[in-house]
Amino acid sequence: MIYLSERLKEASTWRGIIALLTSFGVAISPEQAEALVAFGLALIGAIGVFTGDKRE
Repeated sequence: MIYLSERLKEASTWRGIIALLTSFGVAISPEQAEALVAFGLALIGAIGVFTGDKRE
């Protein structure tokens, strides 16, 4: 549970979750799939903009 909690704090985990959820749009109409992919990419971009990189 601690491992999962720590992973959910990382931007890369959220980008991966969004990318996976976006990929489920394959079974819908092409127009809806296109909109879903655009929305998913926008979310991934927003995560990249609003989360900082870890510096060790």
